[in-house]
Amino acid sequence: MGVEFASCSLNDWAAKASLIKTSNALYPIRLYQNTFFAVQFIDDEKELLRPKAYCLKVNDQAIAWCMVYYVNHEVIRIRGLYTDPSFRSQGYMATLISNVISNYQYQAKKCLMFSLSGTVAYLEKQGFQKVTGFTPRPIEIYNSDTETYTCDPEDKITLLEKRF
Repeated sequence: MGVEFASCSLNDWAAKASLIKTSNALYPIRLYQNTFFAVQFIDDEKELLRPKAYCLKVNDQAIAWCMVYYVNHEVIRIRGLYTDPSFRSQGYMATLISNVISNYQYQAKKCLMFSLSGTVAYLEKQGFQKVTGFTPRPIEIYNSDTETYTCDPEDKITLLEKRF
C-alpha cells in the first residue's frame, strides 16, 4: 500500500475540515469564520508564511488532511486535522503529523496544536506537551438539529507544543 505526504489546496482542506461539525466525529466542534486564512501573522511578500494545506494519500487517494500556518517566524500551528472515517485508528494521522513536523523542523522552532480532552494523550504520544500556563477552557459544541452552540463544561480544549 503506497502512502504519500503531499500538499493540497486550501479549498480541499477546508471542504474536509468543514465535515468535522457534520460527520460522526467524536466531537463535532465549531469551525470559526477563519477557515481559509486562520492566520494572525502573514507577510504577503513571503510565500513561506502563507497557510498551507497537506494531505496523506494512500494509493493516490487523499485520506487525511491538515492546515499549517506560521504564528510568527519561529512557531507554526497545525489545525483542522481530519481523517476519512474509514481510515481512522490505523496510524495515518500520526504519519501526517510526523510528516508536517519533518517538513518544518528546520524552518521553525516549535509547533502548536489545540486539542480536545479526548486527544491530549494521543498527541502526547506524538511528542507534544501541554503548554505551561495555558488554562484549558470549555469548547462550544454544535447541535445540527437545533443549529445552536452549547458549552460542555466537562470537555476542555488544551494547548500543546512540540519543540524541534
